[in-house]
Amino acid sequence: MSVLPRPVRTAAALLLAGALLAPPGPAAAEAAEEDAALAQLCGYLRSQARGQGIDHYTTEALWACEALAARRAAGMPLSDRMLAVAFALEQFREAMAEERAARYPRTRGPGISTRVARERARAIVAEESGMLAALEAVRTGF
Repeated sequence: MSVLPRPVRTAAALLLAGALLAPPGPAAAEAAEEDAALAQLCGYLRSQARGQGIDHYTTEALWACEALAARRAAGMPLSDRMLAVAFALEQFREAMAEERAARYPRTRGPGISTRVARERARAIVAEESGMLAALEAVRTGF
């Protein structure tokens, strides 16, 4: 049995319920938007890493993205290196979209399959976007 009188318990319960049911503020909405963008990025990297093998840079990029998502979900602060990785991963995704739009003209030639051209384009974009350098910076720890 509680030592608080019933009206006080009722008021406290109503305040708690109101706080829980209140619409999220701008900061909460922004955080939810960032979480959704990060989940979308991890999904994209998952599709890039599928079938590439454990030692491929896209697999490492996926692991880094999942580490970012786990840290954000746990409310942990992100180091400067992790923020740089997040930026580089997003740059990679955007550059791959541009490359895909251009149909891999720098990598496709006579006798080169679409799969090989796609991998060459992905490797070029990974290097140019800074993703490989960012992954190298966090390889020893976050």
